[in-house]
Amino acid sequence: MTGWVTVLISILGSSAVALAVSQWTDRRQAVWTAKRDACMEAMTVVDGIFANTTWTEDGAEIVPTPQDPPSIADVRRIHNLLAVTCRNREVVEAYDRCLRDEKMADVLDDLRDAIRRECGWRWRKLDRDRSRSFHATVTGTSPSE
Repeated sequence: MTGWVTVLISILGSSAVALAVSQWTDRRQAVWTAKRDACMEAMTVVDGIFANTTWTEDGAEIVPTPQDPPSIADVRRIHNLLAVTCRNREVVEAYDRCLRDEKMADVLDDLRDAIRRECGWRWRKLDRDRSRSFHATVTGTSPSE
């Protein structure tokens, strides 16, 4: 009889541990997904702002193909999402720089790099021409509707 009790306790104990690990893993995945979604929405907000900003490069004016600008409510909502989901303030600070007067394509790359680090995508920074970080116009595209 004691053998059955021991087996039953062992089965119940391992099931409880497995359930706890499963719940922890599910929670961790949900947190990571919320963080990733907030970061990607931040990129969309910044794209919307940059698409409605006139750029100058080497003295020439560049007018991007416009897309729907984000609402101030979206800008604030994303700021709050980043503030509560990101462990490192670097993402929030890079997002804020993109929203201020520093509307240059290189701050967009700073935001991307901060997001990569925050989400655990630790491959090295992309070596690229930072002046080409934002596609102001692309032949064959139309404004968003």
